[in-house]
Amino acid sequence: MLQERPDITPLKLLELPPLQAENLFNRFSLLEQVSLVLAAPWDRRHELIALSVHSMAIVRGMPPQELFWTVKAVGPADSLEIISMASADQIQFMLDFDCWNRDRLLPEKVLAWLVLLFEAGETVVPNWLNWLKARDDALLPYILRMFVSVQKRPDDMDIQEAKDVLPAFTLDDIYFLDFAREETIPVIERLLKAVLDMSFEYYQGVMELLLYKGMTEHSEDAYVIKRARLEEWGVPDYIDALEIYAPLVRHGIRTADGMKFMDSSSASTELVPAFAPSLYVGEYPVLRRALQHLVEDRAMERIVFEWIGVANKILVADACDLDDPEQMLAALDKTSGFLNLGLEAAETRMGAAPFEILGKGVLEDIIRFAMSEIQAVSREARVLHKSGLIPSDLSLVQDHQRMLLEGLLRSRPVFWDDDSFSYVAFSGMSQIDSARKAVREVMEWAVLVSRLLPHWSIWQGLVLWESTNIKDYKALNWQTALSTALVKQILTGMPVFEPIDMGELWSICRIYDADPVKCRRDLEDALRLLTVSPLNAVETGCESRGVSEKRPVPQMETFLPALNALCDDLDLLIQMLVEDSGFERWSNDKPAFEAAVKGKIDFRYLSSLVVMTG
Repeated sequence: MLQERPDITPLKLLELPPLQAENLFNRFSLLEQVSLVLAAPWDRRHELIALSVHSMAIVRGMPPQELFWTVKAVGPADSLEIISMASADQIQFMLDFDCWNRDRLLPEKVLAWLVLLFEAGETVVPNWLNWLKARDDALLPYILRMFVSVQKRPDDMDIQEAKDVLPAFTLDDIYFLDFAREETIPVIERLLKAVLDMSFEYYQGVMELLLYKGMTEHSEDAYVIKRARLEEWGVPDYIDALEIYAPLVRHGIRTADGMKFMDSSSASTELVPAFAPSLYVGEYPVLRRALQHLVEDRAMERIVFEWIGVANKILVADACDLDDPEQMLAALDKTSGFLNLGLEAAETRMGAAPFEILGKGVLEDIIRFAMSEIQAVSREARVLHKSGLIPSDLSLVQDHQRMLLEGLLRSRPVFWDDDSFSYVAFSGMSQIDSARKAVREVMEWAVLVSRLLPHWSIWQGLVLWESTNIKDYKALNWQTALSTALVKQILTGMPVFEPIDMGELWSICRIYDADPVKCRRDLEDALRLLTVSPLNAVETGCESRGVSEKRPVPQMETFLPALNALCDDLDLLIQMLVEDSGFERWSNDKPAFEAAVKGKIDFRYLSSLVVMTG
């Protein structure tokens, strides 16, 4: 029926009057209901689940990780009903996923989950304990070891004596427990009673393990079992998760092996919904188009399975705070972005359509193909950074280029997005191309500026910077330095970088005002000459390393924006002076010009030149 009603979306369904929404939702098959729930935002899923007459089946038909994200987004108060309907497998997955930090359980997380499980319903904890009894004999002792210590009453000690010398708490007059923290007593005591009510033999076995095994043994045993269990769900260990950020170096994208999927004769009661992870696709066009080609293809089941696996690797590798849905969404968005980039890059390199690559390729390899592109441009930035052509702290580099380089130099490179004024994960070849172009432009700037006199490595100590219009050396960039040196070239015949004085400012204003076109042409000629000049000898420690054979020839187009900014500033300066009737006198009288400029001009706006104002 869902295919017959493509107009029905989760959010549109929730906008209907409650009774109408309930009637319509229950006309869909159970599999369709699960698919609708999974296509809804995390924090609205519980509203859809509540509409169904098969609520428990829907909850148990959800992939455990999707259920976990739903619980986190909904919050403790509104998630109790969902938790009450979850299977023991799903509950254990959520505990495994949320309560560990590498190889250690987090006591506060465990306590929070125990409270939720007890509040969710009378049968939740007993069902979970039965699951542990059958499937994991290490976790419960490890949990209890964090909160209690145990002493056993000797056979020859009577009860009264035991109560005098042993810890006060006992449920069976055999094992006496001492609680590490008073505030944990209500929850842990309730857990202990639930274990004893289920089976004295099980309680006794757990107590004996607490007596004869230390914390290290408990944690190691529980971790090994937990790790194997999560790997079955596609959640890797931290070290294994880091592989997702490793570029492909020896092979292309592998073809996915055939997989056997659950059929109608399977004994499992879990559902495999016909669910494309459209909620996490975002606005990535290459990925979205590829998925649209495959929406009814059998390969989609494999894609969804692998998608969850690679998303888990990114979640684990990035150490996301699982209590923050925004961080989890960001990791899922990053997964989609990497897939989009990998498909786009592979289309160019392999000559295959993105939907063919997605339908046949291993998703982890597609992401690592994207990593190859990211690491390649990051490597170019690192070579430049180590070359000595630019300051190691990236000072002098213009703001946009500095931000972009800082992102590329991170251990996990990111892209500086001017529109959002923030770092974002790489997601498309246009970002790769933009980053590579920026690195090349920085190299061109570095080569050109190295031809100025003196070398940039001694500029900081060259002048008293607070006596200039920029006030602080940190505000200086290569564009301003180049414009200043070109003015010096026009006035003195040498491309020297040093602040111009008021007399030199007067001279360049007169030259520009007399014939702006010719002045601009002379500046361009000076720049053109500089692009083919030999490099200035660098100071010790500034030798270029690793890029000499790839050093780009500076292109005029790279530096024309600097000339444009300089001419704009000169235009504005002269316009401000023209507005005063005495301009003709000032243009022929340097002292009058200096007096007028100092009295009327705020030199902070003159960002294209370094001028001595003090």
